Amino acid sequence: MTILSHERSNVWIIVLLLGVNVAAGLAIVFALNYLHDQQLDHAKRETQNLSLAVDQSIRHEIGKLDLSLRTVIGQMQDHTLKSGQIDRRAIQNVIDHQKAIIPEANIWTVSDADGNVILHAAGNQPRPVLSDREYFIDLKSGNKTGLVITKPLIGRVTGKWEIILARAYQDNAGHFAGVILTSLSVSFLERLISEFKVEPRSILVLRDKELGLIARWSPNESQRTYVVGDTNTSEELKALIDKGLGQATYKAVSVYDPVERIFTYRLIGEVPMYAVVGVSTDDYLAEWYQLRNISAGFLAFFLALTNISTSLLYRKWRRQLQAEQALRKSERQFRSLAENTPDCIARYSIDGRLAYMNPSCIKITGRTLADIENAMVFDCGPPGYAQKVLNVARTGVSDHLDESITLEDGRILTHHIRFIAECDEIGKPRGVLAIGRDITERKEMEKALRQHEEQLQHIAYHDALTGLPNRILLTDRLNQGIANALRSGEKLAVAYLDLDKFKPINDTFGHEVGDQVLKTVAERMRGILRAVDTVARIGGDEFVLLLVGQTSNKSIGETLNRVLEAIATPVVFADYHFQLSASIGVSLYPEHDVDPDILLRNADQSMYAAKQLGRNQCVFHGQRN
Repeated sequence: MTILSHERSNVWIIVLLLGVNVAAGLAIVFALNYLHDQQLDHAKRETQNLSLAVDQSIRHEIGKLDLSLRTVIGQMQDHTLKSGQIDRRAIQNVIDHQKAIIPEANIWTVSDADGNVILHAAGNQPRPVLSDREYFIDLKSGNKTGLVITKPLIGRVTGKWEIILARAYQDNAGHFAGVILTSLSVSFLERLISEFKVEPRSILVLRDKELGLIARWSPNESQRTYVVGDTNTSEELKALIDKGLGQATYKAVSVYDPVERIFTYRLIGEVPMYAVVGVSTDDYLAEWYQLRNISAGFLAFFLALTNISTSLLYRKWRRQLQAEQALRKSERQFRSLAENTPDCIARYSIDGRLAYMNPSCIKITGRTLADIENAMVFDCGPPGYAQKVLNVARTGVSDHLDESITLEDGRILTHHIRFIAECDEIGKPRGVLAIGRDITERKEMEKALRQHEEQLQHIAYHDALTGLPNRILLTDRLNQGIANALRSGEKLAVAYLDLDKFKPINDTFGHEVGDQVLKTVAERMRGILRAVDTVARIGGDEFVLLLVGQTSNKSIGETLNRVLEAIATPVVFADYHFQLSASIGVSLYPEHDVDPDILLRNADQSMYAAKQLGRNQCVFHGQRN
């Protein structure tokens, strides 16, 4: 090699190092920008989750108070108003019970149709007149129905800021008879939102539909510094509300302090309030600021290191030239083998340049010798292929890839490609060998097998909610049970079970609670029956139990009574306790019939007989009492 060639090599090495320096700087800038965006996304998710948590907490409290109001109204209309007059002592007892359950309710007041207070559960405080209150006027005129929630107002009894929750009640003729109301203090709402754990400069705010301030809390504030009803807020929030958005995330500077925050606001369900949650920019970017300073120091160190390494890299390059002679010798031997194999073989240099492609590979890719001359790895395959080659060249660790190749005639072949590092005498990678073998037939067989397995998985044999067998699997097991009973001479019991009065649970507490109750009942029944027996869910609250290998009606009845006892054990979910019962109808094989459909129908009819006899019992087919 001439001196001029060495000089040119030196120039290229310097250019390469400068490129590495620039790439490192760009990589750090890109990484910092990416991490900044990640932190921003995290802050947005945090405020969104917090606003949802505040939403759920407020709705839970309002829901408890509304349930109490409806409970008192129900007691009044069921027991007191039927006689044409209000039994104040009875209603007072009901209200006292509700106050014990929900102590956060400040006052309880019942008025007549003219707004005169007839019952006031607030100690010795004077009784106000409600006829001039907007919520009373709306409920009496019918402008509003159901639960009415006011904006914060100064209570005439307590003299403190509070929100009123009111409902109308009717007389025997269904006419407006008055209003019953209770209240939540603003200070209680402030304590409620202060229970959330947030960063020191975070802020949680409740506002009414007109953006009037209800409650505000921040860990940095030791005492209340805001005015209830204040409508001063950021222009960003006003603009989003004006667009009619019930929920949005935005960045703004708080009107109460010069702190920039990421905010999320949310309209709280049916409650006329907005929950606004803000997280300080300095809080969520604190780690990023630290990482930015560390990265700057690292980059400076890296630039110094690469400059010092320039001479060392040049010396290594000279040693590499000496190894090239040995490489040329082995290259002749390699080509002799590669030219005569049906496998596709390609060789790449350490920088990803195509050095060789055998005839089989040229033919299958539809290339010519002119196409592959001076080609780079990115020109020879999809990005995944190129990345594999470069990774192996960098690490020296072999890898593999399955790649689809479309031929000129439209056929698609699949090749399994192995990437093997070619190393020098000290184990350093100097190139990559890619060897591809046609595995199209094997892949087609694997694809057919996967499709078959997916088909099998698609067939549903079990109920998605409870995990119990569904009607399809029940039919199969019933047929098997009849066949086994025919051989053994034993009885088979088909028990049709329906939960009593389950629908009100779904209607009152929602399907999530109802589903949990169904899963608990299913688990209990599964625990009572033997492994050889079957309990299947065939409808909303309908189950079928198959008891096989039975010798007497007595043992069948004892088993089913244990099932009834298990169902009768209260189901506890969250703060709810549910007392359930069930009605069971039983049909026996072969005593009542041998046809599976008739056995199921007989059991279903007997189940309805059990309900008519008072529920929570088991009735055999043909049993009269």
